[in-house]
Amino acid sequence: MTRSPNASSNRIRLAVALALALAPAWAEPPLVIKEHRMTWLGGRVSDSDVLLWLGGLEYAVPTKLGITSKWVHELAPRGEAHPFRAVTLNTGTDGARLGLGYGAMFSGAKVLSGAELRATVVRTWHDPLKTGPARTLVGPEGRVMLFGFLSVGLGHYWQVSPSQGKRDAFFGLQAGVGF
Repeated sequence: MTRSPNASSNRIRLAVALALALAPAWAEPPLVIKEHRMTWLGGRVSDSDVLLWLGGLEYAVPTKLGITSKWVHELAPRGEAHPFRAVTLNTGTDGARLGLGYGAMFSGAKVLSGAELRATVVRTWHDPLKTGPARTLVGPEGRVMLFGFLSVGLGHYWQVSPSQGKRDAFFGLQAGVGF
């Protein structure tokens, strides 16, 4: 399958649009908290940075069952919303996802307690869902956290590595527990 020159330029435009959309959030002043603690699960690294070695467990398309680690940089709260930016690494049985995103946790919320948008790179191996092994994919993901511990997400991925006959673009669903 041959790709048109417009497909590559559309992917570049998408990446630039995501970067520009996230840029104002990265300029926010940090949230000031004084106590720093680390445990085997992770913990506070600085006043505004949290590192979670084991941030969650999830099942995702195409990477299947995986463990999530996350670095979170908290920004100044805005009312009940506590915005953050994050780098997320999910290593699954059949691939890995690396994401850079912006989101918010909501204090006082009963059902929806958080949301995040991120740009993601996926690398597959072994026998992934919806695509073949040894493929690199990119795309946006959106996630919501329900009841403070359940997370559900949806991503759309485009293959950027050479195609070998299977899908070039597809939607992927993620569901898990943890942050």
